Amino acid sequence: MRIAICDDEKVILDQVSGEVRRILGTRQGEWVLDSFLSSVLFQEAFTREPYDIVLLDIIMPEIDGFQLAKDIRKRKRDVIIVFMSQQKDLVYKSFDYKAYWFICKEEYIENLPYVLKKCVGEYEDNKSYIDIGEEVSKPVRKEEVLYIECDAHRLYIHMTQDIIKRYGSLSGMEKKLNDFGFIRIHKNYLVNLDKVLCVEKNTVKLENGDRIALSKNKKGLLKERLFDREKMEW
Repeated sequence: MRIAICDDEKVILDQVSGEVRRILGTRQGEWVLDSFLSSVLFQEAFTREPYDIVLLDIIMPEIDGFQLAKDIRKRKRDVIIVFMSQQKDLVYKSFDYKAYWFICKEEYIENLPYVLKKCVGEYEDNKSYIDIGEEVSKPVRKEEVLYIECDAHRLYIHMTQDIIKRYGSLSGMEKKLNDFGFIRIHKNYLVNLDKVLCVEKNTVKLENGDRIALSKNKKGLLKERLFDREKMEW
C-alpha cells in the first residue's frame, strides 16, 4: 500500500506525516509513506509510480490540489483522495473531484485516525484476488491486471509490472472473471473495466497509456458497463 501526503506548509506536512506513521505503525502488512512539500515533485513521483492513497492540500502554488486530483485520476482512476484544507467552504467543490474525504486542517488530529482507517479499509476491500489459472504460483490482485490477450491457445495476462503467460481459452477466462469487472471487448481481448481510461473509435485506451482493439459490436456494451461503473462510484 503506497501513501503520499502533499502540503506546501512544512509544519503541517511533518505533523500529518508523523501522525500517519503513528497510526499505521502497528499495522500488519507492507506500506510506504512519502511526503512532498512541492506539488510538482509529487506529480512527478506519481507519474513514475502511482500511489494508492493520497492526502492533498488544496491551496498550493504551482499546482493546486484540485488540479492534482484531476491529473492523477487520469493515471490511476481508483486512487483514494483525501483533501486537507483550512477553507471549509471548499468541501463542496471537492465532490467534483470524487474525493473520498475532506479534512479541515484545524481538526486533523482528531479526525485523521478515523479517516485513515476508512481509507485503508476501502483500499483493502477493492484489492480482491482473482484466479487466472493453476500455472500461476502466487495470488494475483485484480488491480494488478490491465487486460488479457489471446493468441491461438496462449494467454498473455498484462499486469502493471509484468506479463504472465499461460495456456487456456479467452472464453474460459471470461466466464471466470465476469463477476470481477472484466469484459470481452474483442475476440482477442478481455479488459479490466477499472483500468479503462476512455473509449476511442476502434480502440480502448487504458490508464497506463496502452491501446487495445475494440470490436464494433462490443462498443455499446462497454460504454454501458462504464456508465454503470460511474453511477456506482457516486
